[in-house]
Amino acid sequence: MSSSQKAESQHYFFKDYVSQWNTLVEFMVQFRRGLLHQRNHELREDHINIEEKVKTAMSLDIEDDMAKVYTQKCFYEVQEQLKESFKYKLELLRENETESMFKVIRKNINTSKSREVIYKKGSDFASCSCRKWESEGLPCRHILCYLIKIQDVDKLPVQYILKRWTKVARQSVVLDSNGVEIKYNKALFVRRTKLLQHATYAIDKAIVSDEAS
Repeated sequence: MSSSQKAESQHYFFKDYVSQWNTLVEFMVQFRRGLLHQRNHELREDHINIEEKVKTAMSLDIEDDMAKVYTQKCFYEVQEQLKESFKYKLELLRENETESMFKVIRKNINTSKSREVIYKKGSDFASCSCRKWESEGLPCRHILCYLIKIQDVDKLPVQYILKRWTKVARQSVVLDSNGVEIKYNKALFVRRTKLLQHATYAIDKAIVSDEAS
């Protein structure tokens, strides 16, 4: 994600909480409220990724591997691309010492728009003209088609996995004030979620009370 995309994403989120007409105090209260809601949402997603098992559909090793790696939301997006990849075929357009180029086209549909997948041998990486990887950081159906049918992989190579879409993206080691590692605790998660909800409710109530007066 580019810096401009990050800025747009942050603006889209906080516009529901703050505006140019807020006083400084109102801005700080509303900004804090937005952070609490965002943090609560992240904790819920972490809980889902840790506790809930995703549903596989194709009994493939590569699909099972994706289920272990990706967050639930990203897995279902990549799973759909994986399903679609089997509807495509590849034709070698050219090959030299540094790269190979393939045309990827839908099977049995003559009017289907083709895509080009270029495999760079030096970097061991394939890119696609659809640019899904560049825009979303997830492998497209065309690259998956190439990986499965040409490279015959049974696991998604690590160079096609961005850490921010994985279950371990936020699982860095966190230490308490005594230098002891803090580990995931389900009971603690539930208690913290309830406290965040109470804090958000108290802020909302205070805002309504101030507006009424």
